[in-house]
Amino acid sequence: MATLLQPEKVLYLVRGEKKIRVPLSQLYFCRYCSELRSLECVSHEVCQLL
Repeated sequence: MATLLQPEKVLYLVRGEKKIRVPLSQLYFCRYCSELRSLECVSHEVCQLL
């Protein structure tokens, strides 16, 4: 049960200028390029929370 409350245990690799590993709760979907993004990659293209 403790792992359900620790989302940082599972990280996803986000491609961009830098390869960043972030939890699912911090990923966003970019409508223009149809890719998952993090706020560190491109903040002006973020349209909706995934």
